[in-house]
Order: sequence, then C-alpha cells, then structure tokens
Amino acid sequence: INGTKTDKKAVPENGTNGKDGAPGAKGADGASILFGEAAPTTQGKKGDFYLNTASYDIYSKASGSWVKIGNIKGASGVPGASTDLTDSNKLLRTDDEIEIQLVL
Repeated sequence: INGTKTDKKAVPENGTNGKDGAPGAKGADGASILFGEAAPTTQGKKGDFYLNTASYDIYSKASGSWVKIGNIKGASGVPGASTDLTDSNKLLRTDDEIEIQLVL
C-alpha cells in the first residue's frame, strides 16, 4: 500500500481528479401522489397515485384512466374504557383534535 503509515492505519494518497464525463440522457419523470376531496378525473399521468381525502380511497393511473386499488382507512375500532370527568380531569377539543388531561 502506497501512502503514509500511521500507528492506526495506512492513509492512501489521493491522485488527481479525472476529467468530467459527458452529461447523461434526461431521465423519465417520476410518479406523483395527488390528492383531493373527490374521485380523480383527468389530472395526472401514467404511474401516478391519487388519494381521495374524503373517502380515503387510493387510485393508480394506468392506460389513461384511474383505477381504484384500495382504501387506506381501516374499520372503526372497539371503544376503549371510559372515565368520569371532574374538575381535575379535563376534555379539551380544538378543531379535529381531542386532548384528555387526567389527574390520578
């Protein structure tokens, strides 16, 4: 191994940088994830995905049309245990968020 030897390892010497190569060909466009509150219509291109934010249905665009491939929202779960609200225990709601403050 050519280079400087230290007590821990050999450190190689760097050579000179070579010339830059020619620019490569333009790559293909990547896929996009689009979204809206209704089913997709004409937007997008082949390979894109679309999320309907009202129904949580997801679509894939193939052969010029959108095909529903599934839904990302699971079934409702079983309700959890409840507790009584008191002056110390609070239930706060802001827009779509709920915060529960419990004092044990």
